[in-house]
Amino acid sequence: MTHKLMAIGDIHLGNRPASVPDALRRRIGDEIDPAEVWKRAVEKAIQYEVSAVLLVGDVVHELHDAWRVERDVERGVRQLAEHGIRVISVVGNHDIKALPAIAESIPSLQLIGTDDAWEQCVVEDADGSPIAQIIGWSFPRCPYTSSPLKKMATFHPETLQHVPTIGLLHCDLDQTQTDYAPVARRELEQVSFVDAWLLGHVHTASFDQLNEERPIGYLGCLTPLRSKDQREHGPWLITIEDRRISMEILPIAPLRFDRLDVDVSGLDSADMIQPTIAAAMKQHVIGLGTARESLRALGFIVNLTGSSPIARAIKEKVDSEEDEIRGYERQEGEIACFVHRIESEVRLSVDLATITSGSAAGMLVNELQVLERGLADSQCKQIIDEARQEIRRATAHRSFRADDLVSEVDDSDEAILEQLITAGREAVDVLIATRGDMRVD
Repeated sequence: MTHKLMAIGDIHLGNRPASVPDALRRRIGDEIDPAEVWKRAVEKAIQYEVSAVLLVGDVVHELHDAWRVERDVERGVRQLAEHGIRVISVVGNHDIKALPAIAESIPSLQLIGTDDAWEQCVVEDADGSPIAQIIGWSFPRCPYTSSPLKKMATFHPETLQHVPTIGLLHCDLDQTQTDYAPVARRELEQVSFVDAWLLGHVHTASFDQLNEERPIGYLGCLTPLRSKDQREHGPWLITIEDRRISMEILPIAPLRFDRLDVDVSGLDSADMIQPTIAAAMKQHVIGLGTARESLRALGFIVNLTGSSPIARAIKEKVDSEEDEIRGYERQEGEIACFVHRIESEVRLSVDLATITSGSAAGMLVNELQVLERGLADSQCKQIIDEARQEIRRATAHRSFRADDLVSEVDDSDEAILEQLITAGREAVDVLIATRGDMRVD
């Protein structure tokens, strides 16, 4: 027997997507806002005849938004209830006060895991037969600096052998220094009776991990709110068959952000950047296939790549015309495509062997060669560890914490390595262009 559920990541009702040009926002109106995408998700849940909708917290953006969005929540939950669909949710760090306050006036909205304790409930089909067991924990306060999995020691759920158990949790996965319920993946894996962990908090979905036999990962936000919330967004359809769980995203969000790498190695003039970007945007939209059907707006983080003898001219062109490039927009069918940000990683075409070894550029090249050996190299790892210490010293400054910028910093080995290589290559190009640190044979 096959049954279906729907799971929805962070919605942030009351918030609005940033990084969308004002003129474009005026044209498409509220269509890209979370409240409108929530309506679409409700319609999809009814269409697929799911038995329950599972929410993983941050349904509401902030407490002061509760008055404005209560009607949106109530209308959606009521529609679902009219079709026999339950709504089960945990509370995230954003809606600690707002969601419980709203739930008091919406009996069909079931919050679980309140009072800093794990809780379980059972989802049944129309005949009253169990489909799945749901467990969850809700944020009681923020900051919350210990793992909620520690509370499992006093949690003894009744296990139903013939149906799967799904865990709902809003947390910061594999982050030790955080105010948002740090949880290690191994902790989740060690809870043997849970067949899938559906997580909230991070806005980009864990696509690969959610497609594994035992899904453990982030659902992502329902619709992107920032340019870093990349790839497709929407609710997840869960299929349960003989206790096996499979998941697929329904990409209904009308807004999307993608990184677009554009190789400009073949350009003989910096004036050709604009048509080259336009052609790359067109090809990217075509490559999305059916994922583009719901899209109305697609923002690009354009990254110019390759090596070129005119790398310096390309960089100067990007720097001098950045505002114009960022405002660039073109229509591809029903989709308004726009450049949100542009970066240049174009390297100067030069033989590194011709760089003077004792020069500043030569010393940088030596460091780059170590970094390019990758994370398995001990010298590379040492450089990354030293850089991480500097990053943490900088982010410990009160200006970072006052603006809540710490959560935006990715200090993983992979991210630091990428940034060091990019910065190093740019510095080598500048030194060669301005100082001529090359041997003359």
